[in-house]
Amino acid sequence: MFIKSATLIIAITATGAGLLQLRHERVQIMYDMATMHRQIDRMRHSMWDSQTKMAQHLQSNRLETAIDRKKLELEPLHRSRLRSAMPQALAATTRSGDIRR
Repeated sequence: MFIKSATLIIAITATGAGLLQLRHERVQIMYDMATMHRQIDRMRHSMWDSQTKMAQHLQSNRLETAIDRKKLELEPLHRSRLRSAMPQALAATTRSGDIRR
């Protein structure tokens, strides 16, 4: 009877230790995921900052010169036009099946 009880206690202890190890691994993985998400956010913000700096350094007079040289006929964009055109463009792409959900 003592051997059966001792075996049962050892088995329960081993099972508990195994479950604690799995829980520790899960917590460690969650920590690593959170760290990676923070790193991705930092990289994304850095990329946005770089894009902003590049856009600020873009010289509009050089762009206008290139447009004139190529003799392009472009219309200026206005925010009100963009807002009214966006729902129509989105509806057209979803009807044609370009966007999959």
